[in-house]
Amino acid sequence: MAKKIVKQWVNLPKDEKFSEGEITPARCGKLAVKLTFTTGTFPLTYYLNVVPVGNDNVVYSEGEQARNPNFNLPGEIMGIATKKTVVVEGIQLPAAGGNQYKIEVEDENGNKVATEEAEIEVQRKLYYQVIVMDDANGSVPSERLATLEAVYLKHFITLAQKGAEEKISYIKTIMIGSGEHLVPFVEEVVEACCFDHDFNKLGLAVVFVDYLASMGQYKHEEVVVIGEHNSSCFWDAVEVTLVGKKEYLWHGLDDEHDNAKKWFISGEVAYIDPEDAITTYTLKREAIDISGEKKFAYGGYDAVKIKIDTVLKALLKKKEGVLVFTVEVNVVSEWSAGFSWECGGVNVIACAKRAEWEAIPADSRKSTVNHEVGHYLGMVAYGDKNYPANAQFNHRPTLPDAPSTLYGDNPGVNDYGHGGPHCGKGAAYNRSDETWSGTPGCVMFGDDVIGDERAPNSYCSECAPIVKKLDLSP
Repeated sequence: MAKKIVKQWVNLPKDEKFSEGEITPARCGKLAVKLTFTTGTFPLTYYLNVVPVGNDNVVYSEGEQARNPNFNLPGEIMGIATKKTVVVEGIQLPAAGGNQYKIEVEDENGNKVATEEAEIEVQRKLYYQVIVMDDANGSVPSERLATLEAVYLKHFITLAQKGAEEKISYIKTIMIGSGEHLVPFVEEVVEACCFDHDFNKLGLAVVFVDYLASMGQYKHEEVVVIGEHNSSCFWDAVEVTLVGKKEYLWHGLDDEHDNAKKWFISGEVAYIDPEDAITTYTLKREAIDISGEKKFAYGGYDAVKIKIDTVLKALLKKKEGVLVFTVEVNVVSEWSAGFSWECGGVNVIACAKRAEWEAIPADSRKSTVNHEVGHYLGMVAYGDKNYPANAQFNHRPTLPDAPSTLYGDNPGVNDYGHGGPHCGKGAAYNRSDETWSGTPGCVMFGDDVIGDERAPNSYCSECAPIVKKLDLSP
């Protein structure tokens, strides 16, 4: 008969609050082993060893073991038994999920000492709570995370939902890279989260939001030689149309911003006569507006129109010379499908439902949540790198060694257009034109797609063993 395999949830504290089903305080944290002595005279010295079994255990490198004590196999434990049964406590198994071990014990006379008839398999458990924005338009409904649970269960990480789904106030766009909207967003997430202090260290709030975007500035200058056609700048009797160059205005992302024309910063029209004398005309906010059709389902405008008054009309009627139209605007400088961030004592995973004024496909959203959970866990690991740990990734010393496909771990040096440590399996970066090519082969690639090639919702062959190695202790 095969031996029974028991599971030890090495990252959970020995506390009744974590008890559920097969998980009891005894099966959490450090292992306790009951020994039964059937021969010998007490007091009796014994020697206990934790021995790996099977062929599927991941093995930690010497460097990994030197950096993190939770990566080490316990050394031989010597004790003295004064009675028939003894309980040996405090045995710290290595952190790797799925690794299996047996306990071998001999007494000082070389006799085998009986232990429970079991082998031990390392397991890890984390918790999540779903939080969603209370949107009357229904653009950000919650989602089931069964796919996410299944992905991590393969790596011996049980993700368990804790608490009921909670709602927070609707904010159309969380402005990443800016304090605007972030503070009220974070405050509501922290208040809605059901985790207490102990669960905070082992739990994450998965928050579904509408847009995640950054605002940037763009200066559009168009030179028109009077008498020559310019398809990017033209006018009729009432207005001038100025067409941008694939820079899309900050519009459709915040109703208050739209009402205040926050997309417009400033502008002017300069007339340069044949003698190089310059006459300037300052554009007024009330005289400028968005023009043309949206380029995407929910927005995306790149053209503006300027209402012609008598002063501007006089410049436009010049027979020769040059007109220079300059408009400074706020545009969307970056979109994000999600982020992972510890804020207010809560680990937050944010997942956007829309980007670039289009709905993000459901499969992509599932990959985004998986990707951001990976960051929360410590992926992509880079524990063996010898430069100082950046504050943004301050748990580096506890991480396993990096895969050969790692990039983005050294901010400002190898970001390659993506912030944070990522996996480039299947992809190649061209430094000369700052573009990616190939087919991303890992969920931890820094983008959803390269062209039409979509990143998978799974870890690649290099990253999968590292996920098993991760130390998830609080």
